[in-house]
Amino acid sequence: RGCASPPRLVHPRNRWHHDPLPPLVLRPGAVAFRVVTVVREPRQRLLSTFRFLKQIFGTNGTKGCWGCCCGGWGLSAALRTTYFRTVRAFPRDAPEGLRAFLQIPGVTGCQTKMVMGRACADPSPVAANESSAAVGFVRHRMAFVGIAERRLETLCLWHATFGTPLWSIEVSAAATAPVQNHTAPPGLELDDA
Repeated sequence: RGCASPPRLVHPRNRWHHDPLPPLVLRPGAVAFRVVTVVREPRQRLLSTFRFLKQIFGTNGTKGCWGCCCGGWGLSAALRTTYFRTVRAFPRDAPEGLRAFLQIPGVTGCQTKMVMGRACADPSPVAANESSAAVGFVRHRMAFVGIAERRLETLCLWHATFGTPLWSIEVSAAATAPVQNHTAPPGLELDDA
């Protein structure tokens, strides 16, 4: 038992996780695909990525990330080495470490890049026309957008949108295992990064 999903909405073959949306979905008029997503608040995504990489690279060296979920990030070998050296060079909560990490080409703009079909770690900056195109795609072509930091509200909205029952186990899980929120190291405001 569980939540039944409308046809062609959620299917195991149609999940992209941390990979960019494929061109087939992005082309104008591609109505056969209904895209759903749950995103992180951008500052939280940056802090979470930094802490995740510190943990992975701190225990497994430069290869650790590939054993997990970094494959879809689009990290070249050279960029992976840059990530590795940067996150290992500073103590966990040193503002200099996060500041240096944010200066690596490709670190910022992940969610926008992926909506536009680019790899998260693509070193090219997000252009203004890509930002507005991504906003348009999210507003007009996505079937559902949730916010990870608003987990319970996202679950309720999902079920209200698609007419499926909200199971008590989902509510319990949302309450007992909330998304971890990170704080910037003392001395660093992400707005300044």
